[in-house]
Parts: sequence; C-alpha cells; structure tokens
Amino acid sequence: MGLCFYAGLRPSEAIAIRWEDFRFKNGIWYINVSRGCVNGTVADTKTEDSKQHVPVAAQLGKLLQAWNQKSYRRKEGWVFPAKKGGIINRAEKPMDLRNLCQRHMKPTVIAAGFEWRGLYAFRRGLATHLKDMGDVMGAQAMLRHKNPETTQEYYAKLTAADRLRAIKFLEAGTGIT
Repeated sequence: MGLCFYAGLRPSEAIAIRWEDFRFKNGIWYINVSRGCVNGTVADTKTEDSKQHVPVAAQLGKLLQAWNQKSYRRKEGWVFPAKKGGIINRAEKPMDLRNLCQRHMKPTVIAAGFEWRGLYAFRRGLATHLKDMGDVMGAQAMLRHKNPETTQEYYAKLTAADRLRAIKFLEAGTGIT
C-alpha cells in the first residue's frame, strides 16, 4: 500500500520491487522502477516512460525499514518474495499480489472500518492529495504520466477541498461582504 501511495507505483510495479532497486543519491533514497509483475509473470513496466527513479518519501522509508528488519535485513531479492509451503522462495518470483490482497490487505482494511477499493485507490489517493495541495504537475511526475490530462482525468479526484476553494474564489471575486 505504501509503495502505491507514497511512491505512486502501480500495484504490478510495487510487487516487483527488489531490495537492490533502492539507491541513495544526494541525500535522497530512490526506487529504480524497471519491471512489473502481472499474474506471476515478471516483465517490463506498463510503459517505457514508467521506467524511472522515483524518490522515496520519509514515511515510505520508515515502512520499508520496518519491513526489511522483519524480513531478516536482506540486501537483495524481492521485497515481497513468494512463499511455497510457508517457506520464502527467494529466487523464483515475487508474492502473488491478488492472493496477498484477498487474504491479508482487504480483510485488514475492512476490519479497520474502511471500504476496500483495491491498490489503485492508493495511487489515485496520491494524485488527489497532490492536486489538493495545488501540485498537479507533481502528481503527474510521481505517477510518471506523459501528460497532465491523464493524471487529472483518471487519477486526481474532486474533493470537498475543491468545493471550498471554489467558494473562496467566488467570495473573493464578488466584492459582496
């Protein structure tokens, strides 16, 4: 979830991240996004433009550090390795994302009192949050879209904050107090 929200990764990219994909440059950690995994098949990202170094937000860094400690402080291999018979299968492929969502993520989200909307909701949430902060270009950059129209039309959703901004704009422009 954190990789989709804080880094804007597609679920297929998030599950295909390896520990060696992380780089530290000029005081910032980056994820080298270079592959995706769909239905157990690891291949290229959805688009060529998606292959980029994505900065890691501090919140995501903390989540990844905690996960790395829990997964025996590995320096290489899948961040989310597949398991076979309860044993981590380090070399084969990453975890089955659909199974992970259905068995672990979805029940946890529902138990917390929220509606499960899938992992893409976190990617859309990042775009919406950045748009609400007035940074549509930042949302486009984080989601690695070629143009801002894709980000605005399909990802950045309208919120109550948009309505409040509209009212403030109208109030400021009418001269009526």
